[in-house]
Amino acid sequence: EVSVVPSPFRPPLFPPSSPPPPSLPPGSSTLPTVEFTLTADTARRLRALTNLVVDQADEVQNGVLKYNKAVFGEGVLAVPDVTFLPPASFSVVAKVAPESQLSATLVANAYADGLADELSASLGLPISIASISIGSLEVAGPSPPPPEPPPAPPASPPQDPPSNPPQSPPLIPLPNPPLNPSQSLPLDPPSPPPTPPPACAPGVCTKNSNEKCFFDPTCGQLGVDGIGCNAGGRPQCRFCGFDGGIPCPPSSLSPPFPPPFPPLVPAPCPPPFSPPTPPPACAPGVCTKNLNEKCFFDPTCGQIGVDGIGCNAGGRPQCRSCGFEGGI
Repeated sequence: EVSVVPSPFRPPLFPPSSPPPPSLPPGSSTLPTVEFTLTADTARRLRALTNLVVDQADEVQNGVLKYNKAVFGEGVLAVPDVTFLPPASFSVVAKVAPESQLSATLVANAYADGLADELSASLGLPISIASISIGSLEVAGPSPPPPEPPPAPPASPPQDPPSNPPQSPPLIPLPNPPLNPSQSLPLDPPSPPPTPPPACAPGVCTKNSNEKCFFDPTCGQLGVDGIGCNAGGRPQCRFCGFDGGIPCPPSSLSPPFPPPFPPLVPAPCPPPFSPPTPPPACAPGVCTKNLNEKCFFDPTCGQIGVDGIGCNAGGRPQCRSCGFEGGI
């Protein structure tokens, strides 16, 4: 009779009632295993009448299952793989699934403690564990489900053959109503008349009616003598008839306004919010209080290349004294 030494290992208090399916944790492709080899005990082989043979594979497997149930609980570990190794050994691989909450080291220690004695009692043959190790078993991961076939398009109802659409009757053009002689076609609104240039006439450019001026659109153009231009602060009004100036045209005495068709280039006008300051009046007794000192308005005073003798009469920049010795 074989005596069994109690093992210090204690099975879990509440083992699962059924073995969980061997599955892998997420991202893992191996399963921990405990691998050991069973042989007949060489120390007691002389007393044994037989040895381990290939026909005892089922008995070895049932003995390991019985030991697993007694130590770990029913269904905690899966059925082990038992393989006969000639001449007289068995290789056993026990798979330790993660769902069992057991480590491979703990299972290996439990087998080393009492599995040999349990198998010796079951087989009636002295058995020993020649070697025991911890390994891993490659397990294929779960295959992805097959892709679902695309849904079939709904069957379209049968269509009738195309029929000719009904044609609308041809349009008959309506005759144009006769024109009434008293009626006339609408005309485009008349364009606004061009803005007339500023009036240039004696008494208009300045308050002195003796200072003659006329409208001259050439004032301000390149290559044109500008003596007398900018009369009364108006760019295209020119003084005339004074000593050193240009003669007045005959038309400047009758119409106070320029011709009705001004040149294509409109005359620039000063902005309404800053009206030009009219030039100071220049006349004997105005420039100075002495009536014998003659002076006149000369817009060329202060221009480059113009003789400035007599300019700034009475402190007015474009008033020029005249009629004195050395003057004009």
